[in-house]
Amino acid sequence: RGLISPTTSISIPSVAILMAVVVECEDFCKAYGQVGDSKEKVVDFDHTPVNFFGNRYHTYDVSLPVSEYKYKALSDAFCVAKLLYDEVKIEAADEKGDGWSSGKITRPGKCQGVIFYVDYLCRVSKEKATHQKDGVHYASITSSTASHRQVVRKLQSPTIVTEAEVQKGATFFCKTSFDDDIHGIEDHCFAFKIVK
Repeated sequence: RGLISPTTSISIPSVAILMAVVVECEDFCKAYGQVGDSKEKVVDFDHTPVNFFGNRYHTYDVSLPVSEYKYKALSDAFCVAKLLYDEVKIEAADEKGDGWSSGKITRPGKCQGVIFYVDYLCRVSKEKATHQKDGVHYASITSSTASHRQVVRKLQSPTIVTEAEVQKGATFFCKTSFDDDIHGIEDHCFAFKIVK
């Protein structure tokens, strides 16, 4: 941060907060899922090679403006990781020290995917601040709006959560790790679980 920006600049973030929202996203799942019939054919054309990639969006992300698809948020946004640029480190957002961050499921539905976006905190003057930590004032810039791209990860096994399970405290857990992709394609990995 200090190498690419003078100290008076406020446009370079000090912190990037990776946020997540659990969603029901039937349109997205249809658009980024298996093509064809049970034999993976469309009008007798074999779509097996296409489906090899289309069926992997539970392993890899899709980056797009999610406003292009209908979806229903089933949880409030929750933090899964913080990238501290000033300290050059990544902090997991887990409460117990086990790497799992969590968000309460707040609405019933079919948990099919997770939308990830970034909230950036930039240093600002006290008058413009929306956050403060240790005497430093920050303003937040979010990538959750329709004018930005978000990242969507499908769940390998969609899970239905009922109203009764929501009332009992159904919780979605996300474990975030960096540089752990065994395939070497992504620079991050996610693991998910739902506890009803």
